[in-house]
This record gives sequence, C-alpha cells and structure tokens, in this order.
Amino acid sequence: MLASRSLRTALVCLVLLPDGAFAQSGNIGLEGVDSAFGRRRAVPTDPSGPEADGEDLGVLCFAEDELEGNDDCGDEIPLSDGFYPDLTVSKTDWDYFSLTVAPGGTVEVSITHLQPVGDIDAFLYAPGDCAAFETGELGCEKSLQCATTVSDLEVLKYTNSTAECATYVLRIYIAPWSKTGFCNEYDLVVSGTIGAQMGVTYCAQNNNSTGKVARIEAFGSMVAMDGELTLVARNMPENQAGFFVVSTDTGLVDLPGAGFSDGLLCLGPETGRFNGQAGKPGTVLSTGVAGTFCLPGIDLSMLPSSSGPSYPALAGTSSYFTTWFRDPGGEVGNSFSDAVVVDWE
Repeated sequence: MLASRSLRTALVCLVLLPDGAFAQSGNIGLEGVDSAFGRRRAVPTDPSGPEADGEDLGVLCFAEDELEGNDDCGDEIPLSDGFYPDLTVSKTDWDYFSLTVAPGGTVEVSITHLQPVGDIDAFLYAPGDCAAFETGELGCEKSLQCATTVSDLEVLKYTNSTAECATYVLRIYIAPWSKTGFCNEYDLVVSGTIGAQMGVTYCAQNNNSTGKVARIEAFGSMVAMDGELTLVARNMPENQAGFFVVSTDTGLVDLPGAGFSDGLLCLGPETGRFNGQAGKPGTVLSTGVAGTFCLPGIDLSMLPSSSGPSYPALAGTSSYFTTWFRDPGGEVGNSFSDAVVVDWE
C-alpha cells in the first residue's frame, strides 16, 4: 500500500505560492485547488487565528476521509476489527476512535504511513483521561499506551485486565510542534476488539439528558450455531444502571406519552431482560464514566422471555435488541436506546 500511494502522499502538505508553485510550508493565501491527484482542501495552520476557516490561510491536504467527524474527545467513531485505508490527519485535525475490548482481551492497533511527510503518533486512553491531552498534559503520562516513534509504523497493544468490557479512546495525530509535514495519510489495522459489527439499527429514538441518542450495537457472528454475540450500548449518562432487552418482534411503544419513560420502546410485546454480565445473574450493568456498557458472551441457546421459558436463537428467525437505562436528568428519569435487529443464519 505504501509503495502504491507514495507519490500522491508526498503531495499532501504543499502550500500554494502566489505564482502557482508549491512549497512545503508557509502562510500563503489559498483557495480550493484541483490537481491531477484529485480535489484537495485548505486546512488552517493556526486553528485559533482570524483566518481559521481555511479559506485564506492554510496548507493543501487530502479531502476529509470517510470516517471524518471524529475530531474531539466525545466524538469518537467506534471501530471493530478490520483494515481502514486512506485515512487523513493533520496538526489541527486529529482523529478519535473508540475500541471496545472483552474481559481479558488484547487490542492491537497498527498505523502505517510515510513518516517524513508527517510524523503520526497514537495514544490509547481510558475514557475519562482523553480530555487531559487537550488541557495541556501532552505526552504519554495520561495514556494507557502510546506510540511515538519516528518510523513509518506505529503499533499499540493493550490488554483489558478487568472483569468487564472496557471501551478505550484511540487518538491519532501529528503533533503541532512536529518538524515534519503538516498533514498526512495513513492506513489503520485494528484487531482484538469484541468482533465484527452485525445487524441493522432502527428506531428514531429521543435524545437523553446527554443531548445524544443512546446507541446499541451488536457484534459477533450472524450464524446462530456459532453462539457469538456481544451487545454494546453508548451515549448514556455517566454512572447509571441499565440492562439489555430482547424481543422476537419489532414495535413502537410511546412510553413518553404515557409518562413511563423519556424514551420510546422499539420492541414488540414479548420482551425479555438480560440481567447482567454472563455468569452474573440478578445484576445490572453500569454506564461508568464513559457512559457505555457491554454484555459479552451472550448464551444464544437461552434468550430470556418475560412470558415463558428461555428460547434459542435459530437460523431463519430474528432477534430485536434495545437498552434501558436510568437517566436522572430526564423528565421521567429513565430512557431507552435505539434498537438493532439481527437476522440469524
């Protein structure tokens, strides 16, 4: 991959000079430019300056990648195992991702880039420590792991030694004080997360007191006989109790209208509640400081039901999942996530 894109990557961080030539750095007026290598965008070299909109001051960088929108702590994009090519980062446009790891699991992240073009570094944080980097604590002190070499390959590896699922924040950036280029392109490889995402999300849910919609995601294998399912819920208030719910059908119950909840119930009438972590019956989960929790190792041979005995997930059937959680900042004090349906094969 590096050899095939070395030429176009070398043009990432060029500044347009008045005579139309290019230079490696500078604060020269710049508007949009088309080149033989595609549309570029102007990125401001000083994000706090009066011309920080990038129209009059900047360098020439690649257009935003398909995962853009993850520029700050709190705006992380969840990643599962896989290869994510042709991502872009700069000294003023950093990337944030979230990685969820099962108890005892080890996550590994590899970042491949052309270091002389722009020296990319990576840091892995516990969710509550991510913002420390933005308040002046620059370095590895607040990170769980960091990768700050001066090579074309940066690697992070970290083991979740807790008894619960853990969600970590991955920050990728070019340090503002770096003497290399202003921006660069990279390939990202992730392994050791809770598995491949599956299912289809549905339900136009209400915002909770965080100002966001709580999201549920399913990871594992859609082959029922594989018995692989982990549920993850995100964007919930901190340090609140909650649990996952399953049904054999979809639905839409206006609980806010009835005064029972601040959120909609997007499942059918036959529901069952997962009582907590696998092997810990009778407990509920906690959103913690990250506002998230997960349930790994769900037994697909014994899905819960409120109206009878447990039942198995079978090929040709569907399971519908949502999340209930306490929300003291809401009008009623509890809410739901959106929903996800898995069609078993």
